[in-house]
Amino acid sequence: MEKIDQTSFEDLRKDNADRLHELDVLAGGGDLRGTESTERTIRAGIDRFCRGTTQTDGSWTVVNLVEETGVPRPTLYRYKRELELFQNLGASAPHGGAREELKRLRSELATEREAAKAERARHRNTEAVLVERIHALSLLVASAMGEDSLPRMIELRKPPE
Repeated sequence: MEKIDQTSFEDLRKDNADRLHELDVLAGGGDLRGTESTERTIRAGIDRFCRGTTQTDGSWTVVNLVEETGVPRPTLYRYKRELELFQNLGASAPHGGAREELKRLRSELATEREAAKAERARHRNTEAVLVERIHALSLLVASAMGEDSLPRMIELRKPPE
């Protein structure tokens, strides 16, 4: 088996995309054999990993490739070239893929939740201060009007019709 060179992620991605295109052309003509059909399924899954559009968490593991493609693990291990390509792509993949994006978004969400929690606490404190001030002003007005006027002042009257 020929060894894949440690080339750049983009070169490996392009090689996979080119072979996937060849297999798609064969499939369109109805000339795809069983092994080529499985190879196409694996390479299509690898392509989704490259684009960051997998249904998995995006980490470059064989388990996730099996889950993404639906190809059983023993069958996947028979496609050594594709498996080696997948592993090389995973090793050279730029950081910031889907998994990293998910971590970043979760961290951002946690920060926003903390900010919202702090904002709610600030509003509760402001409300408590306002209630205290209204109470103090009510007592001051009641004191200025005479002791018995407080109940009349806060009494709810029916609005005029």
